[in-house]
Amino acid sequence: MTVNIRWSSVAVMLVVLSAAMGYAQDWPELSPESWANMTVEELEQWLDSGVPVRARTEHGETALMFALEHGSSIELIERLLESGVDVNARSIDGLTALFLTLFLNTGPDLPDLLITHGADVRARGPDGYTTLMAAVEFSIDPTVIQMLIAAGVPVNTRDEIGNTALMYAARSDPNGEIVRSLIDAGADTHARNLSGLTPLVFALAHNPNQEITIALLEAGSDPNEPGPEDSIPLHIAARLNSNAEVARALLEAGADVSARSPEGETALHVAAAFNHNSEVVNALLEFGALHSARDSQGRTPLMAAAIFNPSAAVTRRLINAGADLSARTPDGLTAMMLAASLNENIDVLRALIDAGANIHARSGDGLTALMYAALVSQNPENIMLLLESGARHRDRTRDGSTAWDLIQINEALQETPAYWRLHDLRFD
Repeated sequence: MTVNIRWSSVAVMLVVLSAAMGYAQDWPELSPESWANMTVEELEQWLDSGVPVRARTEHGETALMFALEHGSSIELIERLLESGVDVNARSIDGLTALFLTLFLNTGPDLPDLLITHGADVRARGPDGYTTLMAAVEFSIDPTVIQMLIAAGVPVNTRDEIGNTALMYAARSDPNGEIVRSLIDAGADTHARNLSGLTPLVFALAHNPNQEITIALLEAGSDPNEPGPEDSIPLHIAARLNSNAEVARALLEAGADVSARSPEGETALHVAAAFNHNSEVVNALLEFGALHSARDSQGRTPLMAAAIFNPSAAVTRRLINAGADLSARTPDGLTAMMLAASLNENIDVLRALIDAGANIHARSGDGLTALMYAALVSQNPENIMLLLESGARHRDRTRDGSTAWDLIQINEALQETPAYWRLHDLRFD
């Protein structure tokens, strides 16, 4: 039977007396919780009585693990270790005490104590996870990283999907010290996981701290080395990283600002479509990105912003850089038509109107921005803004349909203020 209570000094003395009388072997085994909740003095008395520290929780945790998880004093933990508790025992999840203390970000003292008492620094957790990976992802302390490396952890070991510790660090290191520590220890900056991702790709896609990108580039990462499916590093940063300095670091290291994806997109197309920070667009423009470039569908970066990006600041930045408001797709669509029909943010459409885009222009199919908004927009405010800005509600398509006729097809706008406004205007 395992007993889980807070033991008093009186109870301890009873066990000591029982041991002296030869009855200690019949005393109930203490739970890990009980061991971890003792004072050091009580623990000493229990251990002196001969009671073994061997119980586990239902999750397979030892007294040592429980003590680490619940903030027991380092003195108590040290005494548990000296008592012979198995420092490399594993929980039901396959984790050792060293993994737990790394996950808890306790600083260097506890990992050092565990290593001194025989903790296996080369132990692997679930999915091939190493102690070094746990340290770079959770401890975020260069001292702990260096301690593990000095104790013999290989820096280039991979988990089951091919990730190295440097990849984990590139994704989450907040200040660059951990990445630099790993690089100094020989971490491979060119390694790829099973998906073809490099440490640089992890940094570009996940880490807004440009120091990580800079450290990897200085260590030899190629700013133009293709990623999975021939993805381009600058395009990854342009799409996924909100810090313009990350893109700037790539550009200063020689990234090709004009490189195109298989779809003909430049980094400026990608940033215009998906990055909400206009400073990323600004950085690309500063390094010579062309706002007039066309992708394989004939779209300019301004058109990409009009379709996909709810950030009006991005649209305004492209306009201020001289993007052509009258440029058309092969089907004759302008940025205004695209924003009116497809963009969720009315301020993007407003930015185009304020810049002087032609509100009455017609596409190759003969439709105006108002007609497109009535036909496919999900936002009734787009129609209201176009009408307030002078869009002609009586204009007709080639088959004679007005915006009022077209809005009948758009289920999303039925009985909205825009619907009734077009209805009422028929009688003006």
